[in-house]
Amino acid sequence: MKKTVKNLITWSPSHLITSQKSAFTLAEVLITLAIIGVVAAMTIPTLVAEYNQKSWDTASTVFNRRLGEALAMMNTTSSLAGYSTTADFVEELGKHIKITKTCSSDKLTDCFTSTITTTGDPVETKDLKASKNLYSTENYGTETIGVQFADGVSALIAYNPKATQDPLSNQVVRLTGSKDSVGLSTDAISILYDVSGGKTPNQMDTGKDIRGINIAIKTGATMKDLGMISIGVDCSTAAKNSTDANIKSDYNAYCGNSPSGSSTDYWAGAKKACAELGMNLPTITELQDLYSRKGEEGIPTSGAYWSSQENGSISAEVFDIEIAHHFDDRKDLNSNYYAFCLSN
Repeated sequence: MKKTVKNLITWSPSHLITSQKSAFTLAEVLITLAIIGVVAAMTIPTLVAEYNQKSWDTASTVFNRRLGEALAMMNTTSSLAGYSTTADFVEELGKHIKITKTCSSDKLTDCFTSTITTTGDPVETKDLKASKNLYSTENYGTETIGVQFADGVSALIAYNPKATQDPLSNQVVRLTGSKDSVGLSTDAISILYDVSGGKTPNQMDTGKDIRGINIAIKTGATMKDLGMISIGVDCSTAAKNSTDANIKSDYNAYCGNSPSGSSTDYWAGAKKACAELGMNLPTITELQDLYSRKGEEGIPTSGAYWSSQENGSISAEVFDIEIAHHFDDRKDLNSNYYAFCLSN
């Protein structure tokens, strides 16, 4: 019988081939995700903010260009000037740039956000009914009209009846800047516009979604007539060089760029009295505007009032209000002038 011989091969451990697979532990995965989350939290808001800023800037550039072209066309066709109301002007403007909705001065929030965020106190749109509040450096004497444009921009517009026009002039309406940043200059209107159409942040004076042309909002100012100021501030050379912290502080805060040298400066005293209320002395223009509103509650009808202006050569007669400048002869030592303070 023939035997079959089986060859038995024994593998030693040295011949074994092993496969080791590497993997992340749960802790390592969680740590990695946490790091990604932190990086995302740090970078995504910045990227979103940059995107929003670019969108606002682009929308503002486009709107300025379109509005400027509309105003320029009105100038060319001699339809830019001659209106007594903002409503009449807006009606004509609508023939040159698409307007989808207008709102009267008592319904501005139907066209525009109700509250405007600023670097100071918020501004309520309902307080911007008159041009004197929309453009504080000049009272146009017209009402504010709310407008919504076809491109989604919402706006508040006040028309200047003194607007000039010359069909051959390119100075009445000027577009400035590069194609990426177009500025508009015109004497026809004061306009506050929101390129996001009412969506947040509804913020102006920081280069965000609400922008303005000929805008210097002044609204809701609280007023206080302090009467005659009988206590002045020491604006003498001795005060300037004083080692007393309080005297030195008052000198720096209230004596102005060219102090009178008087140890009892009533203009500085009026400034201090207003500042202690969180308010300010009014400018000459503001005093003139106040007098034009003399029928309103709390506004004086006569008297001599300090203005915030320095170095006036003479006092100015404005109706029944005499405006006293700092350093006007005989005024620095005079306590016979009133202090009328404004909150903004």
